[in-house]
Amino acid sequence: MQQFKDQMAINMFGRSITESQGENICVTCGEEASEFTDTLSRNEYGISGMCQRCQDETFGPCLEGTVGDRSVSSPHSPSQRVQDRLFNGEDNEAELEMLDLAEEIWPGR
Repeated sequence: MQQFKDQMAINMFGRSITESQGENICVTCGEEASEFTDTLSRNEYGISGMCQRCQDETFGPCLEGTVGDRSVSSPHSPSQRVQDRLFNGEDNEAELEMLDLAEEIWPGR
């Protein structure tokens, strides 16, 4: 899976997630990625390689609240924001190609 994510990042941003994390930079914008607003955002960097600013731009603001007796903080509709960017033509051709590749690997997802 990491190999797929790295190849997708190389095609989209010109650098791999693994390489970016090794240099403490954002895979998306190439800026330093060392300060995060919370544990959730730091964990997301471990998954996607995106800095706090790029996470906020991609996923939108975090919503805070409670589920049962637990306090939670989660991104607001990340898939909807990505879909909106895609359908509004804001994403580049490489991203569309990667979506096609993902569809080939995981049909119907």
